[in-house]
Amino acid sequence: ITEYTDYPRALRSKPSVGPYAKPNLERIASLNPDLVLASRDGTPKEVVARLRKLGFPVVTVATESLAGLRESFPIVGMA
Repeated sequence: ITEYTDYPRALRSKPSVGPYAKPNLERIASLNPDLVLASRDGTPKEVVARLRKLGFPVVTVATESLAGLRESFPIVGMA
């Protein structure tokens, strides 16, 4: 989750990886995720490349529109 995630309420108690557009790579790595979701329009390409170089699977999805979100659902589901 990012520092601004507040819904659903249960996520408030989960560790944050920082701001949406500038996530903390060390924090992400310390959580040892099975999958990292990145936003095509918000996550810097350098961050995605670095996460992949560190060996984490990263799925980049569209979040800039409702149509993009709709297209992203099956992609995330498959991942």
